[in-house]
Amino acid sequence: MNNIDFQSIEKIIGYEFTDKRLLLEALTHSSYANENADLSYQRLEFLGDSILGFIVSSFLFERYPNEDEGFLTKTKAKIVSGKALSSVMGDMGLIKYVRTAQGSIEEEILNSSNVKEDIFESIIGAIMIDSGDYKECEKFVYRHLGKNLNLDYLKNEITDYKSKLLEYAAKHSNMKVEFIVRPLAENVNCGFEAKVKINNQYFGNGEGASKKKAEQQASKRTLDMLRIK
Repeated sequence: MNNIDFQSIEKIIGYEFTDKRLLLEALTHSSYANENADLSYQRLEFLGDSILGFIVSSFLFERYPNEDEGFLTKTKAKIVSGKALSSVMGDMGLIKYVRTAQGSIEEEILNSSNVKEDIFESIIGAIMIDSGDYKECEKFVYRHLGKNLNLDYLKNEITDYKSKLLEYAAKHSNMKVEFIVRPLAENVNCGFEAKVKINNQYFGNGEGASKKKAEQQASKRTLDMLRIK
């Protein structure tokens, strides 16, 4: 344990462990554990996964009081996706401290998105066991997932009504969807109007400062008319 640079690791994490063995466990891959009769991060990852889900769910519940369960579920999935957590771990630079089996498998493990995701969650589990304080886990999540929790851009992505409509149409080969867009006036700075046409029949219409916003509004109204959730 003396060869591990705990100080640098804890500085990155933003939390100082009382029991350094928990931090070591959180950074130990099963390939190393199996070769050295040691504990891997798997149990801590199991705990951390649940804690992370609760933290993000609570945040979204407070942040978006008027959104339905569908939006909250999709947004949470986006925040805690393997891709998102792997990216955060890459930014943190912690993966180089993970203990793995030696040889050709080492590079494969350290480059694995799944491993990076697991390590992020195992650290949360380790913080919870070490501190006994949920708030310490919350601090860690907010510190390192902060940009993912700034959801103005993410909300726009989740509520991409046009994509949702087109995806629905793709599953129903008898639906041909067209968007008819025109400027509201000769001066395009006045905005645009969009209409959705399905099988030569007009459905929702919308207006917006840009063609995209007009199409989104028209798509939302069309989805409502078709009762597509």
